[in-house]
Amino acid sequence: MNRQHSARGLLRDLAVPVLVLVAIGALLFVQQSGYRGSGASGFDETFIDQDRWEALAEEYRSPVWNSGRNALLVWASNDDESLQVYDQVSFVLTSVGVDVTSCSLELPSDGQPASSLVLSEKLPNGCTDVIICLSSLLSSGIDPTDLASWVAEGGYLLIAGGLEPEEMNDSWLALLGMTETDLVNSMHVDSMLFATDLLAGAEGMEFSDEVIACDAVRTQTTVDCTVHITTADDSRDPLLWECDYGKGHVLVCNADLMDSKASRGIIIASFSRMNDAFVYPVINAAVYCIDDFPSAAPAGYDRNVLSQYGYTIGDFYANVWWPSMQRIAEKYGIPYSGFLIQCYEADVNGPFQNTDNQPSATYFVKQLLEYGGEVGLHGYDHQPLVLEGFAYDEKNSGYQSWQSVEDMLASIQAALAYGASLSDDVVIQSYVAPSNVLGREAMDAMIRQFDDLRIFAGVYIGTPDQLIEEFEVLEDNVVLVPRLTADMQMEDSEWWLQINELNYHYFESNYIHPDDILDEERNDGGDFKAMLNGYEQMVAWNCGHGLTASTISQAAGAVQRYCLLSVSQVPSNDRLDIHVSGLVDEGYLMLRCRKNVKSISGAQINEIDDGCYVIRTEEQDIYIEWEDKP
Repeated sequence: MNRQHSARGLLRDLAVPVLVLVAIGALLFVQQSGYRGSGASGFDETFIDQDRWEALAEEYRSPVWNSGRNALLVWASNDDESLQVYDQVSFVLTSVGVDVTSCSLELPSDGQPASSLVLSEKLPNGCTDVIICLSSLLSSGIDPTDLASWVAEGGYLLIAGGLEPEEMNDSWLALLGMTETDLVNSMHVDSMLFATDLLAGAEGMEFSDEVIACDAVRTQTTVDCTVHITTADDSRDPLLWECDYGKGHVLVCNADLMDSKASRGIIIASFSRMNDAFVYPVINAAVYCIDDFPSAAPAGYDRNVLSQYGYTIGDFYANVWWPSMQRIAEKYGIPYSGFLIQCYEADVNGPFQNTDNQPSATYFVKQLLEYGGEVGLHGYDHQPLVLEGFAYDEKNSGYQSWQSVEDMLASIQAALAYGASLSDDVVIQSYVAPSNVLGREAMDAMIRQFDDLRIFAGVYIGTPDQLIEEFEVLEDNVVLVPRLTADMQMEDSEWWLQINELNYHYFESNYIHPDDILDEERNDGGDFKAMLNGYEQMVAWNCGHGLTASTISQAAGAVQRYCLLSVSQVPSNDRLDIHVSGLVDEGYLMLRCRKNVKSISGAQINEIDDGCYVIRTEEQDIYIEWEDKP
């Protein structure tokens, strides 16, 4: 027998069973890894490309708003606290289409009497709401009798800047729903408790001095007041409440709760209480990001990992950390967005050629994509792209500076090529800067040179040297999708921001790292099971409130659609008519409503908490029928 023909026959005979075994193995792998079918890649079609975006931006360049609300904002130009409240309140109201008129006054210096201010003489035509962004009503000189008359005739009053004890004369007490003067005293507040669902998802939640630390008025409210927030101690002193006054309505914030970017949710929720119903566009996305993933694992052992699992750090990543992340992804149906680091050489000169971690990175990228995830870029190494002389904040110091923008671009080009080599399905569109620090020169150059790199994820709140962002679309279709929270076990301040953004943008973006357990500032004592429990609590909370789990490019597409939307709303006794402008294909709105919703046409509606609804629509016109609550 010919030996060559014998070998070919043997291979042919073995081919069928081998292929069957390979197919069975592939099927078992797919079942175990939660593969979501074709289309799982680094790119998502919901992101609007530049040509289409430019056409849409031109078509909808003039937003069509009709909120039915016209607000007078009173603030003091010579008071920093007042300015902070005014900035946040005016930003929020303008963003949801409220007509805003500013009334700026100057508080008198110590010992001088305040000039009398008759607000009725300052009201714009059709004014529906007066919002006082002052830390002291008494020193403002505002005439409470005049203001009370306007509210009693159907006006709406929001005290946004807090209260001070010396201003509580009888006229103010009656208007603000407070009891006698002798019950009014100053107190220091370092905790709070949500007694109602003023913020969707907040009822029963407590917050510590990480969130609130200020002086307030110790008082009692009248029996007809609804108290939304109290101190969390045994006294349960009221911090935010509302009441009717004649035909009008009053909401009082007795603490520093509306003076920061983190508090925009409570601003819009409080303003919405001044209306039977109020509708505004939202984003609807929850993004679960993993910085430094994939990346090279540190060599050797860590004491926390060794004591709990007996593994090296690299084996812990592969055998404990990633399977734990997969379990959460499968349980809640969430994709991850990983941001790769090619190496940790601290090389700012080049050549940028380190591929030592390529086998491990290839494995993790394949796993990430097969779970519906996405790959973004964190950098060639972990050196922020800034030139010599950049002013770092102290917590971000210690990095190397780059000698030229050309070197920065060369490192990014190398990292993009490295990412593409890990899988044919990788299309990198997003960038997260190391420590969220990015020089303007580098960002502009990256936008010019890399056509696919259009999503920049900075931070919503950060230090002055960081890339601090709003949710917006810049020129050249550059989409900003900022980070909201970080770490597997979030602190009170992060939960506060998350719950506010659920109520304002209906959005969450959380960032973790594979090496969180190695970092004393992020590992909360190093108990990995406790870290996982904290992370899962956050994911479950988001899912329970209906947020759409998204990759970073899907979220960027949602931001693009959000930025085009504007709303007109016309309420009547038994219905609310809504017209949506700037609708691309689908859009999301938040409805906060004092009435019972009976039916809706032109959209789908989901109640995420009592009186707080998320509306999904593909139609421009939406009609809601309602009735008074019993």
